[in-house]
Amino acid sequence: MAKHFTAEEQKTLCEEFLSSNLTRILFCKNKSIGLSTLTRWLHKYRVIKKPKDTFKQIHARYTKEFNCLPERMLQMILPNGIKIYLYREPVDIRKSINSLSVLVVEFLKLSPNDGSVYIFYNKAIDRLKILFYDRNGFVLYYKILDKKKFNIIKTQELMYRELTAEQLDWLLAGLDLEAMQQFPEIKYRYFF
Repeated sequence: MAKHFTAEEQKTLCEEFLSSNLTRILFCKNKSIGLSTLTRWLHKYRVIKKPKDTFKQIHARYTKEFNCLPERMLQMILPNGIKIYLYREPVDIRKSINSLSVLVVEFLKLSPNDGSVYIFYNKAIDRLKILFYDRNGFVLYYKILDKKKFNIIKTQELMYRELTAEQLDWLLAGLDLEAMQQFPEIKYRYFF
């Protein structure tokens, strides 16, 4: 038959657990308490503290700290003049680094570790995965939209579409790549 603990005994056991350097499992074995019982007590007496920051607070801190949106943080990582390729077909977004690297090699006929950026999207066009190789390992950036879809225009000729760094920013911000155009660069020969 299970032993009944008073509220005072429960609090004492919680404090004793925190002062010991044992894991919950070992502590429960030593005291003959169920693991779920101890966990329930820890939450009941608020001994376990909830995480300090919510996702929104972390997002706000990064935005303030780096003075940019998370999309722009990707641009901080990427070197200037890098090639960016958007894969033409939707992919199973559950694919990870190895599977996406195989797509780059087999279908794009490119090397996944050449420093270029490869963008993949799902059938619903509400999720993107961005793969690139950074000095000593692969980086996989994953963005999921809560509402709406990315504005991706598929090319018919090639298995990929080459983008500029600005177009990557526009894509991540949800802007239409075809509608967005820069002013043309003007080069003067003579100034006076």
